[in-house]
Amino acid sequence: YLEYRKGWQRIVKVLGVKQARKSKGAVYAWLYRNDRPWLLSINADYHTKSTSRCQKVNWNERDFSYARKALRIIIKSELDIEHPQRTKTWILTNFKNKSSVEKWLAKLPLTNKIIEKYAETTPEYQIRRITRSLINGDRRHTSKLWCLMRMSGLSKERIAPLTRQFIELLLELSWVRGPTTSIEDTNK
Repeated sequence: YLEYRKGWQRIVKVLGVKQARKSKGAVYAWLYRNDRPWLLSINADYHTKSTSRCQKVNWNERDFSYARKALRIIIKSELDIEHPQRTKTWILTNFKNKSSVEKWLAKLPLTNKIIEKYAETTPEYQIRRITRSLINGDRRHTSKLWCLMRMSGLSKERIAPLTRQFIELLLELSWVRGPTTSIEDTNK
């Protein structure tokens, strides 16, 4: 017993329990079978404390960092009128670690708030498409409402109420000519 005990005590002091078990498995096995209470009491003194994963992450710091990244993505794309719709998914896709951000979004309140606030809604995207057509299109074609709608890739069935108001405003300001002063008369 004594030679096994002394040998185990020497090695466990130097290496710790886990490494000692790996290097001197036979001694550990003998002590476990023949002198278990002593072995467990000695090992308890030399166990290293493991830290939990959840305690390693500083969520406030990570949230602030991701929020800054989200703002950079949004600002970079803000002036580009040709861009696809800036949905929540599109913003998250531009992160290098998209799935990690998406998975822990509940623990990232500032990032989540920024993404929710700056994600483009369907009406906003439709208005941007119309604006893009007005800016990039030929004045002869964009002055007619049906041409503008076609260039924007929109149909009256898919128009959101906010977009409808925008088009009505364009008609009032005479930016666009329609058959009458209502979008309802388009595509008849």
